[in-house]
Amino acid sequence: MRAAKFSAVLVLAFGAFGAVASAEYAPAIPVAPLPAGAVAVVDSTPITKQAFDHEYEVQSKFAGKQTAKERAAARGTLLTSLIKNVRMRIEANSIGIVISDAAVTDRFEVLKEQSFPTDRDYKKFLSEYGQTEAELIEMVRVAMYEERLRDAWSATATVTDQELLDEYKAHPLRYSYPEARDLALIFAERRATIYRALRALKRGRNFKRVAKRYSSDSVSAKLGGRFPGVTKGQFPRKLDRAVFSAKRGKLVGPIKTQYGYYIFRVTRIHEPRLRSFEKSRKIIRESLLERKRTALVKLAQASFEQRWKPATLCRTGYVAKACGSYAD
Repeated sequence: MRAAKFSAVLVLAFGAFGAVASAEYAPAIPVAPLPAGAVAVVDSTPITKQAFDHEYEVQSKFAGKQTAKERAAARGTLLTSLIKNVRMRIEANSIGIVISDAAVTDRFEVLKEQSFPTDRDYKKFLSEYGQTEAELIEMVRVAMYEERLRDAWSATATVTDQELLDEYKAHPLRYSYPEARDLALIFAERRATIYRALRALKRGRNFKRVAKRYSSDSVSAKLGGRFPGVTKGQFPRKLDRAVFSAKRGKLVGPIKTQYGYYIFRVTRIHEPRLRSFEKSRKIIRESLLERKRTALVKLAQASFEQRWKPATLCRTGYVAKACGSYAD
């Protein structure tokens, strides 16, 4: 079990790391010198050398052998991460976001179950990488803060009926039903099997009976090879091209892919057609809302960085992009 696996599940559950802000919290500007034992101060919150060294040791265990340049980059990335953790917590608290211990624990248990098949695997991971359950729970808490912040700061996104109609008129093809084709198809994992099926079809055997006898796909075999409503991109690329270039009624194949062999016949072609505005309304709304939410997050990110960078003081020798003294 790798340490990266738990982090990967966090990313899938909450989104890629990167704090954003909309509420204009004004952090305090730290004044040198830093408190003893601190590698950085964010607002008025210190990040201790002990915490930094521990996290760096954990990361080093699963990073493997690194060059001096890679180690320096890893230290900078880690410090930036620790700084952002503090920033997010303060920013969230400033707009009244509270996450209970019970909520964090519940989410942690779900992620733990996804990451570790057995309790033995989990305990081995903790022992091997020198982490505690409390530290993993804190990772979840930070991720939940970001999740709540994103929700709060993108909540003002709205879409008017006129915007929906304008989008529909400007991009009608985005909201049309694509071309689809109904197939009679036989799939076989072995070359010899597909050629036996092909010979049977060329001798005039019924396609349904041949599919039931030779197809390796039990679902389509039971349906006599019937495969309705296929759209572009549904099959492996080579088969996909063959399906959408084939003439109706013509037997095509065998087509070899990484999965096996296919022979098919196009039985019906459904031409693309425009979906009505009313039927497209929900899709358009979600699309436009997502764009607006993304735009709000991007603007908030710029505001966040502008406000928080001067409020972050790092000790000499600890270099990170999040430090106020860092110059791109």
